[in-house]
Amino acid sequence: MLLEDERYVVKWLSQYGALPKTQVIRLLRDKKPQTAEKIIRNLKREMQIADVGGGYYLGLDKMCKPD
Repeated sequence: MLLEDERYVVKWLSQYGALPKTQVIRLLRDKKPQTAEKIIRNLKREMQIADVGGGYYLGLDKMCKPD
């Protein structure tokens, strides 16, 4: 079961495709950057998201193509 913030990140990536990591952190604006990094790290560990483009972008899987 995903936490609320984790569900938001997965929803954004499913709607918009691959996003820059810094943009995802900014979208979690009510969280500290360290907390946002932890949310992203947990989603990667659970294999809900993956690094795309050498880690600059985040996507639902490695096959996502950034715009």
